[in-house]
Amino acid sequence: MFCTMFTSFLIYGTQQGSVPMQIQGWLRVIFSFVLMISFFVHGSWSNKHLKLVGLSIAILVIMSWKKASPLVFLGLSYAGIASSFIQAWTITKNKSRGDVAVELQIVYLLSIVFWFVYAIIRKDVPFIIVSVGFIFSYSSTIIAWFKYPKK
Repeated sequence: MFCTMFTSFLIYGTQQGSVPMQIQGWLRVIFSFVLMISFFVHGSWSNKHLKLVGLSIAILVIMSWKKASPLVFLGLSYAGIASSFIQAWTITKNKSRGDVAVELQIVYLLSIVFWFVYAIIRKDVPFIIVSVGFIFSYSSTIIAWFKYPKK
């Protein structure tokens, strides 16, 4: 799922003519590709994984249609945002921050704030919307982390 989201970032950035988004997208795609090879080499692939890869390829082909690209980008990004909310929800549900590293969440938050400013400068509405979602999800995790002690 995240590999598809990262690839969508690359495709969207390419279509928008944004070199920073393209560089970020390529770095994420390469990292995801290395992870997929690692899973394949160590025999962790199942039929479910193969179906997800097929679905990801289909989504990315649809995304190559420029008019659909912003909507697919938003959809995949919001799937990533929803998955990042799971961390804040788990901390709140368990009333314990567990092994969550707040430093990493702060770095993610600062990074997305810079992307948010970049999106505003470019007047890129889909990217502004995605940035706001990620800012909210990382902020929620940080707030939950400070609210509950480690057990």
